[in-house]
Amino acid sequence: MTQLSADWIRRLGAPHLPGDGRDAPADVFRDVFATVPVRVDTEALAQTPAFPLACQLYSARFFWESHTVFAALRDAALPGAAPRKFLEALMQLATACLKVRQQLPNAAERAAREAETLLAACRGLDVALDIDALISQCAAFRTAIRSGDPGEALMERPRLDPPYGSLAAC
Repeated sequence: MTQLSADWIRRLGAPHLPGDGRDAPADVFRDVFATVPVRVDTEALAQTPAFPLACQLYSARFFWESHTVFAALRDAALPGAAPRKFLEALMQLATACLKVRQQLPNAAERAAREAETLLAACRGLDVALDIDALISQCAAFRTAIRSGDPGEALMERPRLDPPYGSLAAC
């Protein structure tokens, strides 16, 4: 399940935006959550299909959906452990992007700053993403958020693509 099928995308429909009057997708994540290990550490994170799926959702601008999958993984990580902080950082990135889409720049910048802080605490963690690159991308993202142009800000969001590839933006 490292690539989303067209059927899975159809089941999601358009990216969910809290507060837009539409209900969040129901039961669409059941098969994804079934792949989340009981305990998430760096090894389990590298092996579960849920992690690249969450990264692909984020890359395709399904921010609420990616946050949901990152949260399931985070909940399976030990409290205080580096993998948990890393997943919390990715959740904050998704939150920041949601807040940009909701035109809440102060909340977006706060979430991006929190992501940057959490990522800094994860330096040296053996994960498939370049943490130092994500940290510097967070700074550029926060600057873009302050510009007031949501489109520009989302173009500057930190990238979670490699090595998972990305889906076409929906």
